[in-house]
Amino acid sequence: MTRQKIQILFKHPVLRGYRVPFFQGIVEKFQVKFLFNRVPAITDFPFVYIGTTKKSMWLDFRATRNFLRELIFSNYDIFITSTPKASASILGIKIAKFRKRKVIVWEESWCYPTKMLKSKVTFFLLHPVFNIPNAFFITSTKTLELNQEIKRRDPSQLFLAPQCSLDYSKFNTIPIDLNNAQGKKIILYLSRIIYLKGLDVLIRAYSVIKKKDKDTLLLIVGDGDFKEECESLALSLNLKDCLFYGSVAENNYELKASLYQLCDVFVLPSRFVKSRSEGWGIVVNEAMSMSKPVVVTDAVGCSDDMVQHGGNGYVVKYSSVKEITEAILKVLRNENKRKKMGEISRKIFDENNQYQKMIKVFNDAVRFALES
Repeated sequence: MTRQKIQILFKHPVLRGYRVPFFQGIVEKFQVKFLFNRVPAITDFPFVYIGTTKKSMWLDFRATRNFLRELIFSNYDIFITSTPKASASILGIKIAKFRKRKVIVWEESWCYPTKMLKSKVTFFLLHPVFNIPNAFFITSTKTLELNQEIKRRDPSQLFLAPQCSLDYSKFNTIPIDLNNAQGKKIILYLSRIIYLKGLDVLIRAYSVIKKKDKDTLLLIVGDGDFKEECESLALSLNLKDCLFYGSVAENNYELKASLYQLCDVFVLPSRFVKSRSEGWGIVVNEAMSMSKPVVVTDAVGCSDDMVQHGGNGYVVKYSSVKEITEAILKVLRNENKRKKMGEISRKIFDENNQYQKMIKVFNDAVRFALES
């Protein structure tokens, strides 16, 4: 088939910087029209803005009209959505099926249904809808296992391509002056500060680490609705070397690269919250691109694909202050081991963080869907 014959309508919330190489790759291969909830900073992608300032898209006539117009009247061979549980996506899947179009679901979620009644009911109600898609574009080994073990999907429909981030080693770095950081080993947290990310657990772990290694500093970069509580916790624990740096713009690549370069170990202490978890944790890729050891919890989606336990870092039990403490101390106590871990991180990054592979797997999913 020629490029002109394969037309894709792609529902995706927002164009993040780390997605750009992937989207550029598929735009070169197919005729794609994106349905974005937010106007992207890079506007040379073919897109329709369907976002709204209201609580729900359905309360905004313009947004609803734009969305339905594209689904019902535009020409496309395949409808793809990366937010499968959203009501708009579910309707989109049904409309595409009614129009005899192919459907691909991009799945990042990997949390098994909880024992809560709401979770069980949701899983039961959505199950028929997700028998419709012709293929599933899967972005982690954890997600693949969920689809095989719980959802019992046909393995031939599942196309695995690990998430990719930009290579931060390619950006220039700038000097960063941190108070009292001279000669100290730096533990870095760089992410949104929300309850799910588990920063409070890391702060409690750092209070133990500080007693065992005074030459350390916990650098916290980010903002969010859980920040005030975390600041209060650090204050109550009298952690003078716990530095809240503030947020960094997503596209301030030089500053982010500089922060990663500063650290001795990067930590993402995410937790499970009911049926939610860290879908992937793209900041782990970013830190690894800068040859840094990483410590993550088992609630982080990329832990199976990017973290070699004892190799380039450690995977620990979520919400375990003890395990996070021990893992960080193991990294910090041996400079030679820390350097070796960083080298392994970079090797894993080079092997698994490949946009071309992601594009190829996407292409395979598209071809499979069209032929099914």
